[in-house]
Amino acid sequence: MRKAADNSGGTVVQNSSFGNNAPKIIYGFNNALRYKRFDLNVYFYGEAGRKVTSSYWEDWIDTNQNSQNLSRYVFDSFSSENQGSKNPSILAGSRGNGDYYLKSLYFIRCGNITLGYNVPVKKNWGISNLRVYADVNNPFVITNWTGLDPETDTGTYSYPNVTSYSLGLNITF
Repeated sequence: MRKAADNSGGTVVQNSSFGNNAPKIIYGFNNALRYKRFDLNVYFYGEAGRKVTSSYWEDWIDTNQNSQNLSRYVFDSFSSENQGSKNPSILAGSRGNGDYYLKSLYFIRCGNITLGYNVPVKKNWGISNLRVYADVNNPFVITNWTGLDPETDTGTYSYPNVTSYSLGLNITF
């Protein structure tokens, strides 16, 4: 149950759910393709139907954070001159317990792409198989999230998922 003061000084009691932090849908897709000596592996995953609060969003529009830069959204906040704004008035420490920071979340992340090539080998090399490959982890994400990363920026101040690249060589003797 939430209590808040209304404009006339009375107390408003709200006894309703704002949503669920558990996703309604979790999905994934993995595909392996081969053509002649080439192979391509692609992995996607994601989730939808989740309600989360954004630590990024809260901090970037809270003017009480003196050591941090503010978001451009603070310049489009509600005021007597800007009554059509969707953003609340900016006050120091004005976070409160409302649903303003609660956002619907969906994302589809490309978790991995690997492209490989099986090099033809000669029998007298003592090698039965030689494969070279290039790999990229977390190359992109499609999301409606306004924060840094839809998987990690959910009130925990975690470092976002990074994109990494690698080259490799598999040798079978």
